[in-house]
Amino acid sequence: MSILKNLWTCVLLLVISQETFSQEHKSSSELIKSIEGVYKARFTGQFVSGEKYETEDILEIVSYSPSSIYFRAELKFGNGHFCSVYGIANYKNNSFIYEREFGEEPKHKCVLNINVGSSSIKISDLNEKNESTCTQYYCGARGYLGKYEISLEKKRKIRYMPIILKSKEYAAAENEYKSK
Repeated sequence: MSILKNLWTCVLLLVISQETFSQEHKSSSELIKSIEGVYKARFTGQFVSGEKYETEDILEIVSYSPSSIYFRAELKFGNGHFCSVYGIANYKNNSFIYEREFGEEPKHKCVLNINVGSSSIKISDLNEKNESTCTQYYCGARGYLGKYEISLEKKRKIRYMPIILKSKEYAAAENEYKSK
């Protein structure tokens, strides 16, 4: 009798585990469909001389798999500095996480979180000590990946998908992702 009870317990746990995986997988793919697009924010930048110029932040998000996205961010900051980062981020704990190691042993780990809220997408590379983990690799002197946010209302349909999929950035991101 106890063997039968243990067997049923194992079957029940297996069914619950598959259902949990299926729900998380389903929710990540639904989330990806809802955020796929290009986000643009135009604004006036300024050089240290006081001269002003028009510039634009761009964030592209493309479905890569049911649980991962390809992203490219070109973010502009004061005095013409910028951050330029792209890669493939996996869905984990309600965020998309991009990870990359740099340097010699011990390697420095860059972790970039792309979090989708009710009204915005937030990008942050801050760790538990509130230290930036990626900015030094992807940004100029005034650029910062610690607390970037863009409204979901800025989303537009990507009308140039074939160009993205054939871009050197997409190819490099895919090669990096497959080599892990």
